[in-house]
Amino acid sequence: MLRKKGQGTPIAVGAIVLLTLVLTTTAILATTTRDDKIEQRLFSSGALERAYARAEIVDFYLEETLSKIESKEGFITEFSERLNELKTKGKYPDPALEQVERQADNEHIKVEGGVLKADFEIIFIDKVWDPRSPENLIYEFTYTHKFSSEKQLVES
Repeated sequence: MLRKKGQGTPIAVGAIVLLTLVLTTTAILATTTRDDKIEQRLFSSGALERAYARAEIVDFYLEETLSKIESKEGFITEFSERLNELKTKGKYPDPALEQVERQADNEHIKVEGGVLKADFEIIFIDKVWDPRSPENLIYEFTYTHKFSSEKQLVES
């Protein structure tokens, strides 16, 4: 489209130029006057993968321990004894099993109608520290795993 001699620029072009100047000025002012402390939330998929892997390991040991329980009588004591057999030099293969040991009671392990039911809540915590300054925590990741299992007990 050809403009006739003596006409000014269209209003749309003027508005774009004006809004661009306003936006640029606002961005510069916001950048120069902001607070220097920047908080950021970091998330690592590696932390989640490690938590899932540890949960699978703990599930394996718990299923193995529960599979060895035979009787309705003294099943909590038997479970605790079987769990302690997993210790090597006083330590479990995964420290999360200590949480299970503390939860080994009538609330978390029950026998109902010849079925042994076990429900545990296990918390996995992964912390990442700044390698340049080891006292600075970069982030902490918490994953709560719910273990649940049922096993039919043999009538004696």
